[in-house]
Parts: sequence; C-alpha cells; structure tokens
Amino acid sequence: MHKSSHRPKEGYFLEIDGKFESEYGTITGALKAGLELRQKYPQSQVKVHDVNEQTPVELTELSEKKTITAS
Repeated sequence: MHKSSHRPKEGYFLEIDGKFESEYGTITGALKAGLELRQKYPQSQVKVHDVNEQTPVELTELSEKKTITAS
C-alpha cells in the first residue's frame, strides 16, 4: 500500500470521499482494504479504481452483497 495524492499510472487505487488515498498492485488487495474502510467508516464513500478502466467500483454496492468473488 502506498499513500498518494495523485492518480497512479498502473495498478489499483482507493478513492475515499473524493480523494485518492492508496495504491495497490492487485484488485484483491484494493478490494480488501476498501471493504475494511467501509466497515470502519460506513458514512464514507469508498471507490476502487483500475487505472485501465473508466468506471470505478463503489464499495457501497459490494458491501451490501453477501459474497464477493475476486479473481
């Protein structure tokens, strides 16, 4: 994990309440960290970004599901 104030050029990163926070090498690491933050701070907006995709995954959607499959 690497704390960042800029958008990375590769990998995955977390956006918390509109700010880029942490970079991860894998989607699994980013999702795990994001879900832990959602549990700890449920009022915050947490998104996982893949730098190669245009649309981030908002973890409010995932935290409401019973099972999560990450490949």
